[in-house]
Amino acid sequence: MWALFLAGFATFALLFSPQAFLPALSAEFAVDADAAAVTVSATALGVAAGVLGWASVSNRVGRLRAIRMSLVLALLFAVAIPFLPNLGSVVVVRFAEGLALGAAPAVGMAYIAERVDGRWAAHAAGTFVAGNTVGGIVGRLTSGLAADIGGWRLAFGVSTEVAALAIAAFLILSRRLYDREASPSGGSAGRAVWLNLRDPYMLALYLQGFLLMGAFGAVYNFFGYRVQAPPFDQPAWISSALFLVYLTGSVAAQRSGALAARMGTARTLVVGSAAILVSLPLMASDLLAVMVGGLILFTIGCFTAHPIASGLSARSARAGRAQSTALYQIAWLGGTSLFGWLGGLAYAAAGWTATLALVAILCILSAAAAVLGATVSTRLRLADSPTVTVSGVSS
Repeated sequence: MWALFLAGFATFALLFSPQAFLPALSAEFAVDADAAAVTVSATALGVAAGVLGWASVSNRVGRLRAIRMSLVLALLFAVAIPFLPNLGSVVVVRFAEGLALGAAPAVGMAYIAERVDGRWAAHAAGTFVAGNTVGGIVGRLTSGLAADIGGWRLAFGVSTEVAALAIAAFLILSRRLYDREASPSGGSAGRAVWLNLRDPYMLALYLQGFLLMGAFGAVYNFFGYRVQAPPFDQPAWISSALFLVYLTGSVAAQRSGALAARMGTARTLVVGSAAILVSLPLMASDLLAVMVGGLILFTIGCFTAHPIASGLSARSARAGRAQSTALYQIAWLGGTSLFGWLGGLAYAAAGWTATLALVAILCILSAAAAVLGATVSTRLRLADSPTVTVSGVSS
């Protein structure tokens, strides 16, 4: 679990660190918020485009070996970014970095499902996601502070150094771990993808990731712009420090399994969406303390629901756990990329309130998807159960 924690840490330190200095990119290249946000969206799209390929690679070389290859390759791209001449080249290399970075998101949950007893799977999934959140916050904090000192180039360089330390620790810690290998045919992998896409319950899970993490991208990409604009007018280092609230996501991810055990997974997913909705009026406030309180509640809501849906994408798959996990990653990364960009368009057109309105729509849809998914799951279980007759009554 520590090895997977470090893999998730490195992945998300590289993936989301630019969120802390997007205003600096806007100022440096004289572009709007939506254009600067493409540096995050491009990498997320790259990961989404690469996860199915990495899932197939992991079936042939082993889960951990695929993650090792992925992280080292991504690090090579990341090292080059501070030396690039313009925003366009940064976006292109960030997309390539995302393609290389997809193994841990693609197969981390599948590895947990294969190695961890079912009673502890939710806790293990929460720990893995906690590594993601800690990596995200450390990457944001260090790069945000570096941007204040030396601009966007230093910011990218520092976040790469942080990720490199985590990757080195992961390589050392995972070198003797058991890594079962399998060699299915390409056709079986394609069939697994098709079977999961045909399953209404699995589609409902993938939709959770698409909508909830789309809301996450819309808020976290442009929160810094809001804090640095009137009436707050905070410096960049303050807006970067506020990303510390992201640590509440680690706590929520760790506790999500216990909450699901008490309430059921569907209710937990709805509770996560409800917490996000309640947070939106708070984040619309002109009082900084109230706004930060809303961001904390928003983060808790996201990372109450996200680990549950992510873990279920592996455990509930009827075929191809690695492919199902990869499909979930495609869904949530695609949502983060799409709505992280659309949130910028809303922000540029009508301000922070318009971005929050978009998030509200996403949360309502995610709650509806959770309820429908639970209904479909119940019907599928009843259809798959054998019919028995007791005292002449069919049951």
